Amino acid sequence: MNYYIVIHDVKSFEQHPDWIGRAETRRPGALHSLKPGDGIVYYCKNDCVVTGTFTISSAPRMEINDPLWKGPHTVLTITPVAKAEGDHYIPMQQMLEELDEPLSIFPDRRLRGATFWHRTLVPITEQDFRLITDYVRNYR
Repeated sequence: MNYYIVIHDVKSFEQHPDWIGRAETRRPGALHSLKPGDGIVYYCKNDCVVTGTFTISSAPRMEINDPLWKGPHTVLTITPVAKAEGDHYIPMQQMLEELDEPLSIFPDRRLRGATFWHRTLVPITEQDFRLITDYVRNYR
């Protein structure tokens, strides 16, 4: 099993909280490397928030006629492990500062946008995934 931060946006999450996806292009995207059972942290880049942690529960598939996501999209189904309550998404910087221990990709507890620049997936450790999951479960 592998673990990642998936970079997406709030609008997509609110439209399809059970999917991750991307508009289909001629070249395979990073989402094609995800497999059922992989763990993801759903990070919304423009708002700098986390909506929760999830597991991938399907192989990539093509959605052509979705009313909310126009045009063909590659999508995967996700299942919540720990999800933010309602629309109280978790500010990433706040989480980094309050975690019991720092994440391996942010050892100084500072969110660095360059880590996510032009990326869809950022690999993380199983320990990072567990720390974030515990934080989301206890966030109020």
